Amino acid sequence: MNTVEAVQASFARFDSPEFYDTVYDIFLAKSPEVRAVFANTDFKRQKVIIRTTVSLMVRFQLPDPRAQEVFEKVGKSHSREGYNIHPSLYGLWLDSLLESIQKHDPEASTDLADAWREYLKEGVDLIASHY
Repeated sequence: MNTVEAVQASFARFDSPEFYDTVYDIFLAKSPEVRAVFANTDFKRQKVIIRTTVSLMVRFQLPDPRAQEVFEKVGKSHSREGYNIHPSLYGLWLDSLLESIQKHDPEASTDLADAWREYLKEGVDLIASHY
């Protein structure tokens, strides 16, 4: 199974509202800066947004124009002029996502985590580049 297939199969196994609860529980515990950024966040809405974003990241990889459009939009909204999300937080977010996958995907493994990290790296880097 290649990286794309492995990531898409993994996503199908764990995609649930509980997964996104875990992502944010882990992410918020990572840093006071993360907690400050999300202090006034409507998490019900935020979890819908993150589910949509992760789903799009799984379905469309760069250089797909649909992926490019989504990543550019998220990058602009998270830039200094938008939500002012510092690029250092994306690594914590990705770590939180991977830790959550370990908890929710019954087939999670180190190789699968590496596949996820490789698969998402280009999109996450593009988002962070807008800062």
